Amino acid sequence: MKRNLINEVKEKFPNVNDVFFNEENNKLLILENDFKTKTSAVYLTDNKFLSTEKLPFVNAYRAYWVDKNHVLVAYKEGNKSILAKYNLADKSASLTNLPDNNTFLDPQISNDEIIRFFYKEPSAEKPWGFLDLDKKMIIRAFFKESNPVSSVQNGRMGGFTESSSQAKKQLFLYEIASNKMIVRSEDVDNPYALAVSPDGENIIFAVSTPNGETRLYSNRKP
Repeated sequence: MKRNLINEVKEKFPNVNDVFFNEENNKLLILENDFKTKTSAVYLTDNKFLSTEKLPFVNAYRAYWVDKNHVLVAYKEGNKSILAKYNLADKSASLTNLPDNNTFLDPQISNDEIIRFFYKEPSAEKPWGFLDLDKKMIIRAFFKESNPVSSVQNGRMGGFTESSSQAKKQLFLYEIASNKMIVRSEDVDNPYALAVSPDGENIIFAVSTPNGETRLYSNRKP
């Protein structure tokens, strides 16, 4: 009989906000928000709910898997927003603080310990943030109307943003270490997905044609 894990989680955690299943360790990461009491909690449990652990974070608002041994948890302490990379084995955490009244949104870790996220600021600006865990530094970048974007790999991210021609998009490659955006093409119609090769030389992207078909293209570094 096929299980409905979402419904099972809701029975155990009535105020569940997010659920993430890790296939490598068969465990669930659960973020629970109680809007009545204005409290939140992060739980780790096996897929049969036999062993549940409450992680040591208060006022959490984001939780994600890094790998089978680590999770990312973003939480608030007063006006500060803190991102923890938490080790499930030894219960240690590496912490990164954002400036007051800033917020981590949707942090995602890459293959080389760079965490990409959105800043949410008191102003209307919503820049990208790239946290390098090895160098303990955050690089901020602005990409106007950047959509879609690739995952971060080997310190690079590809994406599409507004072109000088409003009807089309420009393809770019962003290098995090140098904080530079390199335009690779100015005239792409209707892109919706892309991936960057490990060396950054080749970008594969998909476009949607007027008749609803999908076409794949390759953009190689000149």
